[in-house]
Amino acid sequence: MSVAGQFLAGVLLVSGAATAWAAPALPAPQEFYFDSDAAAAPITVVQGEGEDLVAQLLKHRERGRKGLEATAQLASVAIAQGRAELGDKLYREALAEAPVQSALGRSVRWNYGWDLLRQGQALAALEQWQAAAGSLRSNPGWVPPSYALALWRAGQQQEAVKWYAAAV
Repeated sequence: MSVAGQFLAGVLLVSGAATAWAAPALPAPQEFYFDSDAAAAPITVVQGEGEDLVAQLLKHRERGRKGLEATAQLASVAIAQGRAELGDKLYREALAEAPVQSALGRSVRWNYGWDLLRQGQALAALEQWQAAAGSLRSNPGWVPPSYALALWRAGQQQEAVKWYAAAV
């Protein structure tokens, strides 16, 4: 293959990869988003900070009482401490145990979305939020501002403005 052919193949490969990172297909914004969703709240099993908080969350996981919630909170703590790989692993564990149709499953996805957004992974956050919202038959009020923020940070301002308008 010639140098020009290799260059063209590389450009096509890169442009295909860029397309793969586009925002997931979202529904059109609705006119009203007034419904509440109890799942859209930080998962907090134990209050505290530092090593004491981690130790208490590990105890909850070992005992099996609120183990899923403790795993999700521990994942968020790990990400906040700069241990993103551990946080992602813990979130994957929690996601595997929490069906998206359940309130707890939506809550894990909602929380993971915010942690992903704080890490600069706007499109991954959007995917988590879309999964959480997709299992609802209502229009929860958290959807438009969350989608708008993620889209804006992902560089998709035109789509973000539509969601900001729905939020207002």
